Amino acid sequence: MESRDILEERELPEKEKVLASKRYTTTTAGKVLRETRVAFCDWCGHRLDNSKVTIICGTCGRKLCNSSSCAANYEGRHYCEEDLQRILPLERLHFKIIHGLICGLNLEKIKDLTHCQKESFNSALKELINRNYVEKKGISLFSSYEVLDHGIRAWKTYYDIFTKEDVAHFKDEVTNHIKEENENAVERHNRNDR
Repeated sequence: MESRDILEERELPEKEKVLASKRYTTTTAGKVLRETRVAFCDWCGHRLDNSKVTIICGTCGRKLCNSSSCAANYEGRHYCEEDLQRILPLERLHFKIIHGLICGLNLEKIKDLTHCQKESFNSALKELINRNYVEKKGISLFSSYEVLDHGIRAWKTYYDIFTKEDVAHFKDEVTNHIKEENENAVERHNRNDR
């Protein structure tokens, strides 16, 4: 007697915004076809692990993996980066300016570390002021810039999202600059004590 398959199984990627599904059908040859659709992150494309938390974007309903580069938490809700940009817009250069100000750098040093043209930098700074992320204090030569609460909230929300090479490199440069400044200050202090 000839053996014949009676069941065929397939695993396929699940559609966007659907967690998982199964379907049973019969083929014309009389086989039972079982399709299992497996969930993937709608943002990065990695397969979602059933043992880990799956996050759903609070605006568009995309399923997201539990990584900071895919899902951002803002005011108690999770968002994909695309929807977060609509709610709390912040570009990479804006983030770098805010990060530099929070770390205590002056604008000239931030501009140098971003390797950005003066016009682009000034335009980004004006956008930050218009969005109430940053405020200019003082007049002319005696002016300084301060990050407002809304800017700190945006910086904190995007801190783990902006992990691409350019922002990571900028964060490293800021850290190295601050370390170097501290070492120089200690060295000057030690020289003055002699």
